[in-house]
Amino acid sequence: MRNNLAIVSVIFVCLTMCFLSGKAVAGDLADADFAFFDTDSSGGIVREEFVDGVKITTFRELDKDGNEVIQWSEWEIADSGPESREHFNLMDKNKDGKISMPEFSDAINRYSDAGERYRAMDVDGSGTVTVDEFNRRPGLNLFSGRF
Repeated sequence: MRNNLAIVSVIFVCLTMCFLSGKAVAGDLADADFAFFDTDSSGGIVREEFVDGVKITTFRELDKDGNEVIQWSEWEIADSGPESREHFNLMDKNKDGKISMPEFSDAINRYSDAGERYRAMDVDGSGTVTVDEFNRRPGLNLFSGRF
């Protein structure tokens, strides 16, 4: 197995944009979608809110049966590449054959480029993504992980 320094891009195909996909195509943003990320109801999304929202929506999308863990059968649907088992095992820190939310969150913190994607969404560089900036978000490839 490769060590953690190996760089392998993995595109998580069902990330935040899967959560918002129907509206992303039309360019509309329902208030409920923005409010999900804007957890403090400030009218803007700061980096921490964005990353937390990405973690939650991605985890929920991958956890097809809703049992609060990602099993191998669920993982391989999103990551079917030749190194998918290695990616799964890197996230499964306690080696119980499942990825819990804390394990998933830790992996996103260590391996994702969610912060870069947030900066790209923050067009005016204010440190807060507005509704207009959120509406102009990129398509389904919102962020990738590096293992």
